[in-house]
Amino acid sequence: MVLKNFMRLWKEDSLLVQASSESGVMLKNSKHMFNKAMKVLLEGKQKFEIKPEDKRINEFEIKSEDKRINESEMNIRKKVLAHLVVSSKVDVTASLILIGLVKDVERIGDLSKDIVKLTSMYNKTVSESKYLVSFKDLANKTVKMFELTEDSLKSSNVKKAKVVMKDYLVIADKCDKIAIELSSAKRCSNSEIVTFVLLSRYVKRVNGHLMNIASTIANPFHKVSFKTI
Repeated sequence: MVLKNFMRLWKEDSLLVQASSESGVMLKNSKHMFNKAMKVLLEGKQKFEIKPEDKRINEFEIKSEDKRINESEMNIRKKVLAHLVVSSKVDVTASLILIGLVKDVERIGDLSKDIVKLTSMYNKTVSESKYLVSFKDLANKTVKMFELTEDSLKSSNVKKAKVVMKDYLVIADKCDKIAIELSSAKRCSNSEIVTFVLLSRYVKRVNGHLMNIASTIANPFHKVSFKTI
């Protein structure tokens, strides 16, 4: 709602246009980063107990992408600040929304790094876990959430933004159920329980940040980041 109302004004200010465009690129990069992190865990092409050199390569790639996302966030902050200082048509509300939006994207990058770190915690192949199917499904649903969120931002589409917010509740519930089931699992090793409980938390939080981003389109300013549909 907020971003939709201010999109016309943004188009009249080159600094906010640049910052808004960069935030879209950030979101796309964070989707790629999350997708890569989940594939490291779920495709079953390697063991969780992978070779040290492979682990370093995977972590280096993710960290490099995270560094680019962090740099983009800093650049966007600079442009928003410049807008507030020099623009003849200062829009404080839209500027605050954009700063919050890119912080959500930056946190997705951090969570993707955390997902990759789980590769060192589990001593079986992924295919040996009964949770493989559940997490592959969650990964696919999350990628679709990214795509819907991107589309809602590009077109200021309130309907799509509300779909993201509604679907978040379904995904969050599934993540919670997996964590609860694992807490009483009797045939799982401690490393398996810890790994997949953490993964369920990380996936839920990634989707929570996507919900926050979608709320900038669907909700008025005072309800941004709240699950009001």
